[in-house]
Amino acid sequence: MSRILTSEESFVVDKFSSVKIKNVEDVKQVNLVTKKNKFFVESPVVYEIENTDSFLILGEPKQVIDINYLKRLYVEQLKSSKK
Repeated sequence: MSRILTSEESFVVDKFSSVKIKNVEDVKQVNLVTKKNKFFVESPVVYEIENTDSFLILGEPKQVIDINYLKRLYVEQLKSSKK
């Protein structure tokens, strides 16, 4: 296991104990992408749920900041304020 589980994470793992889960070692970061958002989980604890193509990912998701998008917004605001 890459880190110690929080009490909430331990509770979730206990609830999943009836399902066969296997710890996946050496995962440094997990990226999750939806239609409009990108998230990452740094130092996650990942379990593979056996006999499925699913994973249990524990950790704190954080939103990725697209710096180029922020720059475009800033430039657009500058242009509109000069009018």
